[in-house]
Amino acid sequence: MRLPEALQFEREWRGSMDELVRKATQLSLNFPIDNDVYLPESTRTVVMSYRARGILPPADRKRFTWDHLVRLLAARYLVTQGWKREDVAERFKEHSTDYLAKHLPELATSAVQAKPRIDATELQRVEMATIAVQLLAAGIVEQFGHAKRGAVLVQDDSMSQRLTQAMLLLAALFLQEGQDNPLGSVHQLLALSRSPLTSATFGLAVFDYRDFPYAGLLLLDPDRRIPTLDCAELARQSSSELDLREQLAFDALRSASEQLVGRQDEAYADLRLWITEHPVTTTAQLRDFVRETNLQAALGFLLSCYEPVGPRHLIHGQLHLCSACGVPMRRSPSVESLVACTIVQCSRFDKPVESIAHPTGPETLIARPHVLLYWVAPGLDEVALYRKAQKFGLSPRPYPDRDACDISLDGGAVGVDVKSYANPFVLAAALTANVGGLASYPTRIIAINDQALARFHGYLDIVRQRYSGPLPLRFMSVHELMKSLESPF
Repeated sequence: MRLPEALQFEREWRGSMDELVRKATQLSLNFPIDNDVYLPESTRTVVMSYRARGILPPADRKRFTWDHLVRLLAARYLVTQGWKREDVAERFKEHSTDYLAKHLPELATSAVQAKPRIDATELQRVEMATIAVQLLAAGIVEQFGHAKRGAVLVQDDSMSQRLTQAMLLLAALFLQEGQDNPLGSVHQLLALSRSPLTSATFGLAVFDYRDFPYAGLLLLDPDRRIPTLDCAELARQSSSELDLREQLAFDALRSASEQLVGRQDEAYADLRLWITEHPVTTTAQLRDFVRETNLQAALGFLLSCYEPVGPRHLIHGQLHLCSACGVPMRRSPSVESLVACTIVQCSRFDKPVESIAHPTGPETLIARPHVLLYWVAPGLDEVALYRKAQKFGLSPRPYPDRDACDISLDGGAVGVDVKSYANPFVLAAALTANVGGLASYPTRIIAINDQALARFHGYLDIVRQRYSGPLPLRFMSVHELMKSLESPF
């Protein structure tokens, strides 16, 4: 029996989101769509993404139906065939659920398909768009550095030259597409950079071409309004003036650990772990921690990583924390009465939930925006892997030699770097240029955040193909690595 026939027996199905994921995965693995072609399994992240893009209709009082099941499976098929999710949503507007279920194998070859691969005459436009985004990332990071020093952004000669060059290239792209340039204001451009790079947000069709490597890339964090990890890495690759380590407070951390003569490496790791596991704390907890670990000399550094609770942390005057990562939540953009996590690496990112307010007081402290974005967020996987490796007796060391890699295992035989870049092209270019301290380990593993993988189809295949560095690397998901920790390497 094929999947289209199997779906006809599920017409009365109803269930929760988790049950929808399980049912879709069960059907995908047991019934071929056509000629031994099976669909990949579904996840909650996929369901949330499809709902956000209009592929799936809203649930009926938190219950999903056959309509959701069919559209989820049909969308999974089209996406695996190269369709963009925006195209899938448009296609689904034209057909009933019955039609989608009956004609599932033919959907990918119907009239409206994924955007075709561009020909040689359009390659120049893609190259221009690629350079424009690289310059835009570098310009954003430079301008962010100016703002940290107190400079006001004015659209004149004082503005980042890379930002100016990016604006000129973007204007040329609009001209080539026969459009007026709507991004003549740098303030408007930066506001728009808090949205993904797509034609829907920027108005440039070239951003949706398959050969454009940065489609969907986010340059500015929409909540904290600072450069994202991908933006900072692109800026570094573009020879930006930004010293990223200074921005991330690495220099301050190293300076604090250097004060503890004879235990610098241990102090560095203890401080990193504690901050990642405590995005919200109190001054009393900070003082208890440094006293119990004999890190009193680092108290000033720790205090510099936090700030008091402010209005931007609160929802209706109360602080709500994510139950998975502990970071302050925001109002859900999709369900007004609920809240959602803001950390893209978190398994509960942007999922509307009810939340109990967290008590606050004058001593309550919250990690500063750059600490949340660059330490806590990517550190979620690092800490989870470290704790599991401890459980299985793998002699893990967190941040060995003060960040030679994220985790070493088996007495230094294995080095692990955890990556959460949203874009595999950015990651591959970064690793090809330099794998850092990971080079000193016999076995080198790049573990990629599961949420990042779920949001970019073919992520692992792309990064494996694009990486061209001299050292062999093993690429896997964090989930896969977590499972492998249960057996020897």
